Amino acid sequence: MTTCHSSVVQVESAVKADNKICIVGSGHVAHHMAHGFHAAGLEIVQVSSRNATTGRELAASVQSRYSNSYEVHHSVDVVIIAVSDDAIREVSADLSVAGTTVIVHTSGVKPISEIASPAAKGAIWPVYSIRKEQSIDWNKVPFVISAQDTEVEDTLEGLCRVLSDQVIRVPESARAHLHIAAVFSNNFTTVLYGLAYDYCQKHNVPFDTLVPLIRQGLEKIAFENPGDLITGPAARGDLSTVAKHEEMLSGHPTHREVYRYLTSLILFQ
Repeated sequence: MTTCHSSVVQVESAVKADNKICIVGSGHVAHHMAHGFHAAGLEIVQVSSRNATTGRELAASVQSRYSNSYEVHHSVDVVIIAVSDDAIREVSADLSVAGTTVIVHTSGVKPISEIASPAAKGAIWPVYSIRKEQSIDWNKVPFVISAQDTEVEDTLEGLCRVLSDQVIRVPESARAHLHIAAVFSNNFTTVLYGLAYDYCQKHNVPFDTLVPLIRQGLEKIAFENPGDLITGPAARGDLSTVAKHEEMLSGHPTHREVYRYLTSLILFQ
């Protein structure tokens, strides 16, 4: 992820222990952010969600109150919109907030202007794959932040530093580029792991045997250019092995198509 050359900026936190937060949404990101800030001592004044079941559950778990409307309590300092990217504009347009309240979304790709409100606004994107059922050590999670001005950016950095020391300020365009890189490095690789798992299941071979290999690759890319670490038959030019693999994949058209495409990238890079 080298498209952005920004560094982590060390500043004193702009968030005090008595600052108040409203979480909009009750899905994966909303769940973990609410619990993270609550555990850190910040007050979650309100959880607003159109899903009454998960909204009430989340509010109760962080000693907050649930609302099915987007009229935000006047004491709230920061509203965190943690909903799907496509819902940000609609949800934010319905928000009613006090004049000093900052509204942020948690999308990696949507611009700040997606927040349809005249309030101060920004974005805080946790660069992490988040699901409700997993536990999160927030201090290992980088936060990428963007804001409409430096004052709001300072507030967001202080807020994020309550959870993590890894806070990176980037312009909007860099955040979107970084999000694309995240899709390649996480979402797409997970699809490949899924294809490998499916193939192992169908041929009754243990996928677990591949886990040390996967871990080794992940450990290496933290210190080297991933393009310099490619091994395997295509990287060695072992075309007879490549042909054998393609033959074995004749009954797996999706696997074969992906194999051929990725092999061509390696051969002609």
